[in-house]
Amino acid sequence: MIEIDNIIKTTLIKEHIFDSNKQTFTIVPNEELKIVITMPNNIFEWYINVFDRTDRKVHTNWLDHYGDNKVNLESEMKESVQGFINAVMKHPVRLSGDIKTGLSTLEVYRDNEWSDMIY
Repeated sequence: MIEIDNIIKTTLIKEHIFDSNKQTFTIVPNEELKIVITMPNNIFEWYINVFDRTDRKVHTNWLDHYGDNKVNLESEMKESVQGFINAVMKHPVRLSGDIKTGLSTLEVYRDNEWSDMIY
């Protein structure tokens, strides 16, 4: 299980669940969105599901890490997840695009412009 450093104590993280199969973080960055990050144990993948204020899933994405030894993959994944969570905690986020068709993009506002959230 990959341990995420010093992010659990923020008020944006509403829930952090560990079980035998996965870790799940629920982040509420604003009143419009809820982001659920799921990290299965023993594989180097993580998933992002974004819900609107009615709890309807409006965006999903995932990232996998492969092609290296376990120590490097754990480090890469930890850095990736922490970077994502830190960006959500420090900057405004929104969905753009066509939510109805699922062709939406999670964006972050940094350096005076909106850009794709890079996972």
